[in-house]
Order: sequence, then structure tokens, then C-alpha cells
Amino acid sequence: MTIKATLIYALSVGETLYAFDQEGVSALVWRIGKNESSQRALQPQLINVTDLLEKIAHIKVEFPEFPRLLQDLKGENAILDRLAEFLLFGGDPYKRSVTLYGKE
Repeated sequence: MTIKATLIYALSVGETLYAFDQEGVSALVWRIGKNESSQRALQPQLINVTDLLEKIAHIKVEFPEFPRLLQDLKGENAILDRLAEFLLFGGDPYKRSVTLYGKE
């Protein structure tokens, strides 16, 4: 599962509580790489999830089975990654590249 898909999955399963101030909230996500006796963080990304939480809350109001759908799709990495891409960036590759490199 990609980092983006993991973020969507983690924020969607269970209750989505959305009560943040206007500053919003960001999530720092990364992969763990292990090499013999050491480990390190790979691909760290700081993603503003304020809009994402709002989108997930709206989806869950309209489609309460959304968390169950995500659990059923847990092994479908390509589908989850595309869904994450759409929810985070609207499917726009330019917005994704600007956001992930901290220029937005």
C-alpha cells in the first residue's frame, strides 16, 4: 500500500472526528526501510489533511459503508492509490508535485 493510500485508509476507518481550527492539520507520513540491524525513514511527506478530513467526513455521511469498502479493497493497491490521488490532489499531477515538494 502506498503512503497516500495508507493515509486515506487510516483516516477513513473508524470514526472521523473533524474539529480543527482554521490553521488546519498536517500529517507527516513515511515508510520504514530496514537493512540488517538498522532502520530509517524513507520518502517523508508532510501533507495538509484538513481538506482530506472534510472530504472523508462528507463521503461517510453520504456513503456510510465507505470504511467497509476500503477494508474490502485493502489488497488492491492500485485502486487505493488512485482513490488517494483523487481525494488528495483531485487527480491533478501538477498539484501533487507542488504539494509533495512543499511549494504550495
